[in-house]
Amino acid sequence: MNKRKIYTHNHYIKYFLINGTIGEIKRLGELRYLYGEVPEDSYELYNDGNTIELFDALLRETNYRFLINQTLLKKRIYIFNDMLTSWRLEGVEKLYKDELLCFYVVDEYDIVEKPSNRKLQEDLNFYDYTQLIFDREQQLKEMFFKENGQKSH
Repeated sequence: MNKRKIYTHNHYIKYFLINGTIGEIKRLGELRYLYGEVPEDSYELYNDGNTIELFDALLRETNYRFLINQTLLKKRIYIFNDMLTSWRLEGVEKLYKDELLCFYVVDEYDIVEKPSNRKLQEDLNFYDYTQLIFDREQQLKEMFFKENGQKSH
């Protein structure tokens, strides 16, 4: 039985703020088709009590640049949606370092039942696409031999 499937990989960050707000930071663009054995979904929690290290880990994960909001009494570091990043902040307009409680890095994999042939050709590299064609041919041969009561070689 062929374990390889066509699937998509959705990588995003779910964050939790001190005030109870829950939001997401998602990648821009369409999900790409991948071909192979589908990995298990994974969720990695960043819950360090030190907000500086926690915010630093978030910046490393997303490649966001941070800005500083300077008032008379306090400096506040934050990130926001700018045009230079490939991520989109959802849930708040600005995410302040001192409000971040924790975040998850989420990797979800979804099997695509009826993929578009055109998108398959665009997204898969040459090796994966030829492997997909070969696997499909083998499946068709097995179906044919089962129908006719013969054994495949």
